[in-house]
Amino acid sequence: MDLYMLRTLILLVALSPLIASPESPYELFDLSLEELLFVRVKTASGIEESVKNAPAAMIIVTQNEIAERGYNDLAEVLADLPGFDVRFVNGSLYTIVQARGHTSLPSTLFMVDGVVENTLWDLSPVFSRQYPLSNIKQIEIMYGPGSAVHGPNALAAVVNVITNDGKSLDIGDHKVSVHGYSGEYSTKSIELSAMGREEELYYSISARSFESDEPDFSSRWGFLSNELYSDRRVWGPLLDVRQDGLSLGHYADPTEDWGVIAKLGYGNTRLSVHSWQTKEGYGPTYAADRIQNNVYWRNNSNQIFLENETLVNDELSLTSLLLYRKSRIWGNWAEALPDFVTPDETQSLISYTRWNTYSHSTLLKEDFEYQLSTDITINGGIKFERKELTKAYDIPGYYGAFSSTVPNTELGPLGLGAAIFHSSNLTYSLVPFPDKEMPSDNLQTTDDYGVYFQSIINTDNFRYHLGGRFDKNSIYGSSFNPRLSLIYNLSEKSRVKLSYQEAFLEPSALILFGGFSDRNADPERRPEETKNLELIWQFEHKNWQHDASLYQARYDNSVRQGQVVEHETIGLEYRGRYQWQPGLSFLEKLSGYLYYTYTDSTVALNVLSSLGIDEFRTVDVGGSAPHKIRLGSTFVLNDNWSVNVRASYDAKQKFLFGHSFRLRGDKAPSVFDLSTAVQFKHSNWRAGLKIKNLLDKDNFQAHLVENHAGDDFSSRSQGFANPLIPQPKRAWYFFLSYQMK
Repeated sequence: MDLYMLRTLILLVALSPLIASPESPYELFDLSLEELLFVRVKTASGIEESVKNAPAAMIIVTQNEIAERGYNDLAEVLADLPGFDVRFVNGSLYTIVQARGHTSLPSTLFMVDGVVENTLWDLSPVFSRQYPLSNIKQIEIMYGPGSAVHGPNALAAVVNVITNDGKSLDIGDHKVSVHGYSGEYSTKSIELSAMGREEELYYSISARSFESDEPDFSSRWGFLSNELYSDRRVWGPLLDVRQDGLSLGHYADPTEDWGVIAKLGYGNTRLSVHSWQTKEGYGPTYAADRIQNNVYWRNNSNQIFLENETLVNDELSLTSLLLYRKSRIWGNWAEALPDFVTPDETQSLISYTRWNTYSHSTLLKEDFEYQLSTDITINGGIKFERKELTKAYDIPGYYGAFSSTVPNTELGPLGLGAAIFHSSNLTYSLVPFPDKEMPSDNLQTTDDYGVYFQSIINTDNFRYHLGGRFDKNSIYGSSFNPRLSLIYNLSEKSRVKLSYQEAFLEPSALILFGGFSDRNADPERRPEETKNLELIWQFEHKNWQHDASLYQARYDNSVRQGQVVEHETIGLEYRGRYQWQPGLSFLEKLSGYLYYTYTDSTVALNVLSSLGIDEFRTVDVGGSAPHKIRLGSTFVLNDNWSVNVRASYDAKQKFLFGHSFRLRGDKAPSVFDLSTAVQFKHSNWRAGLKIKNLLDKDNFQAHLVENHAGDDFSSRSQGFANPLIPQPKRAWYFFLSYQMK
């Protein structure tokens, strides 16, 4: 760690004393540390319980904390939490998010109001700028496996965003708020939220639009230079092509995202809609002699669902859910594949194609909660989901890939596909785009069944969670995942939790059926499974809330370098929060957090020794910083002014095993970021200034790739993806909110 980074962290810790806090003069800090422990959450057990009684490590980010820290998207929230690696790659996905050292995608189940948001086709959580934040009530983060309640893909963490629905308002009460955000790189977003209640009828709606040119990294990494993007020897006639109003040949990374979350309820029945789309360029992800970043890639999701809660009697309640979802991933791809056969290595096989997937599902769930006695609660449920999933990308004219519009008998000028030309050609002919709807012969129907059962028992100072879940899929088979948890209250202020949980990650359609032209298809792939043993200690002392986890996670059926391997992670997380009212004229209140994460991930696999002999060895996985620190403080100066300061530090990390940089002994550089938000609040108005990367650090994040472009900028790249991704320098943003009641 650089000396001035260390000094900054020490200074921030010194400004974070142990203290407690009264009610805030404005509603940014409405919960004390003790009240946070009693916040009701549903993510851990499927029923409402307090954080202190949840059978897992949890962090709750409240609506007020989102406002006070100046967050503008969910990725910023996760980047400040322990246990998460959040890589801002600005590519087909804005972020790559892993939890607890698990470096393959996905490791996190992402939900909004308990409904899964991971894409249907490749299961990725899309943490970008599409979700409105102004109507979020709280974000519940559960660490560790969650399949015993939530089923597949809750492998290492669950993130559940809970939004307001208007039901808790007084009759006749209505609220409207507008939030604007603007700053560097022509970034601008606008949010509108409204909710209200009239007798038994209630509603809420929040919508967001986000646009940005994004940072220009063309001078920060050799394989992003405009000389490469505009080199006609590499790109030939593709430089004359225009699509979506964009011209190729220079670094540009446009973004246009939007999202809507809406609810309409009457009594115990509610109709909800989640609809969003990301439309983004490829940013610094790929080498400029391989991919033009100035084209759009899109993710889209539309969900409509009906929920009903029925109180059968004082002991038994039922919750029913009927949901329909469409999920689409598609976009443009401008490629220059080096033609190493020709004497001039700058020449390429070029193509401009549009890729498409389209999937949809219908889900039916029935959950119950039964209060057997004052000390025993039983809950469980059943699920059925039918999915129609795209098998392979629909890519007309691309190297024999599946095509809905161009027959594969049309081989183009090189005999490789109708869209494949050579950079020496004088002209380029675009092929028709794929159909929006996927043809039936490129769809696979799957059926998912799930049933879970759990008992929660309280005896004196003990609380037990005992249960499990059975899931069966018509393609990859079945999985059973138990949960055994014990909570022992040492005192009113201290408790320990011991839990054993299992979970599984289902193989995505991308893995089972192949990304394109059945390439990399693995129809025999089994689910990846994890077994997690965790010890949690919680302790409240004066104005500090301490929470620490020591865990061991073992992953079976992981795939590394083409081998099915065993993967093990040992981790330590510390989650500390504090509040203080110093009674000073210039400082009414101070609150914040201090998080530390240690991760050690290893994998056992066959390794080729220096003698050319396969050896079965245990090696570091790499790809995740072994040490991470997150620190934040909010200073309430008076009734109107507050200042938030946040710092994050990721230590140097090994590249993924098999990465050529690792073979030559290199490590990915450490990353340090210091950000601040200054806010002024008066009446119904709130205005603020946020500065990201306050110290203007030249940060780079490691990209999770083994086959990569390299860093020899004197010749053609050796792969598509850049091994290091530059991060934005200092950036200024302004925000303004108005709430009308």
